[in-house]
Amino acid sequence: MEREHGANVVAVVGTEAIYLPMAMHTLINEAFKKCPDFDRLVIMEHDMIPPVDAFERIGQYGDEHDIVGTMYFKHEWPHHVMAWMQVKPPYYSPLTAAVTRQMVETPALYEVDAVAMGFTAIRRQVFEGWDRNVPMWDPVAPLVGHDLHFCNEAKKQGFKVWVDSGIGCGHLTTMPIGYGHSQQALEADPPPRWKAGDGTECYDERGDGGEYDDPPNREV
Repeated sequence: MEREHGANVVAVVGTEAIYLPMAMHTLINEAFKKCPDFDRLVIMEHDMIPPVDAFERIGQYGDEHDIVGTMYFKHEWPHHVMAWMQVKPPYYSPLTAAVTRQMVETPALYEVDAVAMGFTAIRRQVFEGWDRNVPMWDPVAPLVGHDLHFCNEAKKQGFKVWVDSGIGCGHLTTMPIGYGHSQQALEADPPPRWKAGDGTECYDERGDGGEYDDPPNREV
């Protein structure tokens, strides 16, 4: 736990060894019990290596930064950034090589539609203002994964999702994976194409989405 610039930032470490929705509920409940005055809760999975100044940066976020993920890459090919845009709801699509390059070369807070929970800061008000009739972590088809479900429902309830590309995290695996791997993979193996409503070509990762290639909203 760290207090930076008046913000009380608490971290909880999760593992994929148990059912994830249950783990998330348990971690959040424990955070409220043991650190009842926290301002932001950082979900940190056991295979993440954040930079040493990560909590200092998180402590400076504004009230509009409800859910903020960080910059790291998928273990498996094609090594996408673990953040997505919802081009064709409810499906999510990966960031393009151009958008990924912009985020890496110009570190800032970028508004997106979903982030993974590897190292993600969540403002207290998200938990307190959550619609209790909506499951927080239990995914509902066709979405896959507790993190996409959480972000999808959070945005429906008026919360914003961001990526802080100034916080680059290591993602433990059998070999180092980074920006270069992501760019090579996106160039060599882009997702299948589909036609958007206006006839332009887009990309699809999960079957119905499209690849997002417009610069996201950026906040320095």
